[in-house]
Order: sequence, then structure tokens, then C-alpha cells
Amino acid sequence: MDVIRRLKSCTAAAEQVMAFARMGDGSVKMSKARLAASEHRRRSLLTAVKLHGAIRGVADIDRFHDELVGVVAEVAKEYRLAAELLLNGVRRVAARWGG
Repeated sequence: MDVIRRLKSCTAAAEQVMAFARMGDGSVKMSKARLAASEHRRRSLLTAVKLHGAIRGVADIDRFHDELVGVVAEVAKEYRLAAELLLNGVRRVAARWGG
């Protein structure tokens, strides 16, 4: 995913600036640059966490839908007409929601 690649690039750039802002002995030579890079990295990581949550939410919805389809399949074994009515209703809802 291009967004993930870009987030990695942002985080890497911030870490490069943070490393550049340190002396060989570990002391800070460019405190403002280091603080700005640290804040940039924090925002990038926060964005990555939000993106991960959104992706996980989509996966959870997909699993939920798969289970519903399984329920309709079970109903269809004994009540074919009821299953067809359920599927038609689900299709109408999906169409209204842009599915």
C-alpha cells in the first residue's frame, strides 16, 4: 500500500534527522531539529496506529459478513424461500449503502 510506504519514509526521515542532531558521544548538537524530528516521528506513528485500526476494522467487518452468509446458508438448507428473502433484503441494504 502506497500510504504505508510513505509513512515508513516519513518515519525514517525523522529518525535520520534525529540521528544527525546528535554528536558522536550521544550529546545533542541541534536540539530544535531533534525536537522537530521527534514530533514528526510521533505524528507519523500516530497516523500509522490510526491506519492499522481502520484496516483491522475493515477485516472485522469482512469476517462478520462471512458469518452472516454462513447463517443464511444454514437457513437455506431447510427454508430455501426464507433464505432467498433474506438475501434479497441484504442486497437492498447493500445497494443503499453503496455496496
